[in-house]
Amino acid sequence: MAPSGAGATTAGSPVGHLDSVTLVSGNLVVSGWSLDRDHLSSESVDVYQTAPVRAFRGRVTTSILRGDVNRALHVTGSHGWSFATPATTGAQTWCAYGLNVGAGANTNLGCLTVTVPAGHAPQGGVSSVTSTDTALTISGYAFDPDDRAHPESVDVYEMTPVHRFVSRISTMVDRPDINSKYHLTGTHGFSVDEPEVVGSLVRYCFYALNVGVRGPNSQVGCASWQSPGAPGAVTGMSIVPTATSAALTFSVVPASQYPKAWIIRRPAEDEGSPLVVGTRVADLAVGNGQTLTYTDPALVPGVAYAYFVALHNDTGNLDVSPAFPVTTTRAPCAASVCSWGTGGLSAGPASPHASLIPVPTVGADGVTKVVAGYGGGSALKSDGTVLVWGNQMPLATPSVLPGLSGIVDIANATSAGYAVKADGTLWTWGTDYSKRDGTGNHPFDPTPRQVPGVTGITSVVAGEATAYALASDGTVWATGSDTDYALGGVVVGYVNHIRGLTGIASLGAAGYTGFAVTSDGAVWAWGDNHAGTAGTGSASDALIAPVTIPGLTGVASLSSGGAQHVLALMADGTVEGWGSGAEGELGNGTSGSADIFRSPIIIDGLTGVLAVAAGELSSFALMSDHTVSAWGIGSELGIGSSQVTTIPTPVYGLTNVRQLSAHRETVFAIRSSG
Repeated sequence: MAPSGAGATTAGSPVGHLDSVTLVSGNLVVSGWSLDRDHLSSESVDVYQTAPVRAFRGRVTTSILRGDVNRALHVTGSHGWSFATPATTGAQTWCAYGLNVGAGANTNLGCLTVTVPAGHAPQGGVSSVTSTDTALTISGYAFDPDDRAHPESVDVYEMTPVHRFVSRISTMVDRPDINSKYHLTGTHGFSVDEPEVVGSLVRYCFYALNVGVRGPNSQVGCASWQSPGAPGAVTGMSIVPTATSAALTFSVVPASQYPKAWIIRRPAEDEGSPLVVGTRVADLAVGNGQTLTYTDPALVPGVAYAYFVALHNDTGNLDVSPAFPVTTTRAPCAASVCSWGTGGLSAGPASPHASLIPVPTVGADGVTKVVAGYGGGSALKSDGTVLVWGNQMPLATPSVLPGLSGIVDIANATSAGYAVKADGTLWTWGTDYSKRDGTGNHPFDPTPRQVPGVTGITSVVAGEATAYALASDGTVWATGSDTDYALGGVVVGYVNHIRGLTGIASLGAAGYTGFAVTSDGAVWAWGDNHAGTAGTGSASDALIAPVTIPGLTGVASLSSGGAQHVLALMADGTVEGWGSGAEGELGNGTSGSADIFRSPIIIDGLTGVLAVAAGELSSFALMSDHTVSAWGIGSELGIGSSQVTTIPTPVYGLTNVRQLSAHRETVFAIRSSG
């Protein structure tokens, strides 16, 4: 029988499988296995990139021992292969072909489409500005999350009085406080001396240079200084924020030829943009240094802004003042369904910062269950119909999915949705894994269709592109993508009744890894294991068939939706986790690319937990008081900050939560009234 993904073969042709395309240290690594029974000593494999351009990329020979393949096919020798090439960002498709020896023909081992993200931009900030009679000393820090151990290069620009490149420096100053806060090693601080221009404003901005291909350069901060008493200097600035406004009170040292003052507003992180670029929200008469007041209305709750003041005379202006920052207050989400993260299309006010905190999901009132998806979600209504919205369909607000009724459970993969009917049948919409188009990709079909041959289903969960359905007899079905043996075996097609799983009580999923929890609290795992996602302690890249996680007992339920990490809710209300902790998503106080835990670890500080959920780089726990704690990459956490948080931290203002779901960068919570 041809392995999954190998395509049709003729007698004597090679068999094999393209297992994975992964990003490793700036390279794309394409790997799999292949063998030709006419020539078992070695096999040649050609690797092609077929999208966005078609090109031959290289030929490799099988040289990696694959004990799983040898056992499954009763052969000996090394039949695994791996091909590495420098990574480029964006969506791309890779294919592999086993080259025939003797009778037969070459074999298509499969194709995989991956998206290499832009990655992590450098982070940093300006810590202090001090002055002497002749110079300013500016101190700060910078680091690249993709290379946390080495110094960072920083470009220094003068923004005013003139715009010019000043110098390139390196972070060679020890900053134990920064290393402790962000779990770094090495030196990540900088300090520069620049001349002070007496009687004028000076501004310097600092840009950290990205390491590798995965992220852009980024501005990490700016420093401004204005001599007290100089014309145009702002004194006594006071800003009082509300949720939607900011009241400014201040004075300006007058200059006779500049009788008016602009008040300029920008998002706080844009301080280093060209001068006077922003929104001029007011134009006030300065007078002879009297107190000026202005209230800026219609701001967005929970957003950081920066205000600047510049004297002008309609034809020209003096230097713009240093920034005066303020953050508007935030009202807790009181809706029945709240959402946060970077993917919720119906997540509330139109603001790039709105999803840093929970905000109402419009049009989802009265649902009994909500599941996050890629850029949106699905919700189950009490009448057995399903609401869908986001990139999966795509719809900007929740809308009833035609053709489905009598639904009792739902789940979302990245580009497909799943539903269980009361009659035990399983239905799906979105990416159709039963078909391939002319390019070898699976087509998208928004019409719900029954998964053939699957019956007696009671519940369903989903990972990146594979769903797992629990049958009433305690067995497990898998459907969708077979990447990294996510279907639980060497499978032809897109549906598999997984062998060896009985007495199963619940299921979990993460990326291309599946999990089954037995009635006595043990856990089976299969599929992708590149980042230790299976939790078995094995260093193998993938597990063809289910194996038990050694020593893990007393599990009540598992998370679904994580990319390469898993959370286990224990029967005693504690939480354990395993897999990748690169962004602090394992809650153990550390982060970094080397933080891979191939066996479960205890997440400290969590007791009385009711439920767990995992996003792409984030983790969540529903606490006994019906609040939510979160840890991982800040943009997914709902805590109002985009910084990495490596220990459980309360989600802002969220109370009375009864159900929680996460997938990729999107998170949803259903709240009870009262």
